[in-house]
Amino acid sequence: MKNIVLDYQRNKSIERVLGNYPEVSSGKPEILTAIENFTGNNNRIGELLGDLARPRSVIFRPKHDQLRKLRLATARMAGLGLILASSQQNAPKTGMYKAYKLNAWTGTAWALCQQAIQIGIELDKEHAVIGNVGLTPEKLAEFKATAVEFGNTLETTDALIKQIKANRQELKTLMQANMAILRLQLDPFLNFMQDASPAFYREYKIARRSTVPVKPSATTAETLTEISGTVTDSVTGDPVANATIDIADRGLLVVTDQDGYYLIDDLPDGGYLLSCHATGYKVAATENVTIAEGISLEVNFSLEPETVVKAA
Repeated sequence: MKNIVLDYQRNKSIERVLGNYPEVSSGKPEILTAIENFTGNNNRIGELLGDLARPRSVIFRPKHDQLRKLRLATARMAGLGLILASSQQNAPKTGMYKAYKLNAWTGTAWALCQQAIQIGIELDKEHAVIGNVGLTPEKLAEFKATAVEFGNTLETTDALIKQIKANRQELKTLMQANMAILRLQLDPFLNFMQDASPAFYREYKIARRSTVPVKPSATTAETLTEISGTVTDSVTGDPVANATIDIADRGLLVVTDQDGYYLIDDLPDGGYLLSCHATGYKVAATENVTIAEGISLEVNFSLEPETVVKAA
């Protein structure tokens, strides 16, 4: 992302130079169209960079806050169901609620949501006796509403994450389009106008930062992309800040932010072995991934604490 920001700032400088010499492109429709497209792309790139710079907590915090509360509520509700099933000497239900109670602390967010909804359905069937364990219809209704609300939050979070990915892809597409405009249209035009408008030529060259001719590369330019994701606690579902993600064979290392988010960008196609570790958690988690055709990857890690304390 850092390289994209630098390229964007350079392109805005080029845009200002083009705006300072309108007479150079006057009466030249092909060049005017190129400049218009270049400027329009820059405007959209600025909007995308602004959106992508927003704190990830706006996206992840509601999910993490609700996840912690729902895990605890689900374990407690499963515990009440376990009491009822045991008193009824119903072995299948006893096993079911035991599994629900255990999985409340180990399952994924989506699995927890579905599990909480199912517990609500099962306890509804016991409406005549739930009062025997201190559960009121109002408390059960509140629990069921919490599960539904969490499901809505997960859908919203997933949609926002997909939008971030779409924005990143659009950003790269627009940057590539502007690079093509520069190389195939504006640079050749600049060279043609060198003698007719030396001041324009000089300022454009400075903005373009290409005063020294570059020898063409013998290989095709690589398409770079990134790997991003989140690191969470496998028990609580909380984000793990300051976790280290590294690609040892490439000498790359990043640290998660307060929302457990990380980003490793400017990666060419190929295979990567990612390792994730954090203080207070068991041995490092690893993932083998492959980047193909410049497609961004999302790789999430769930770390197991060294000491796991579960609710009663």
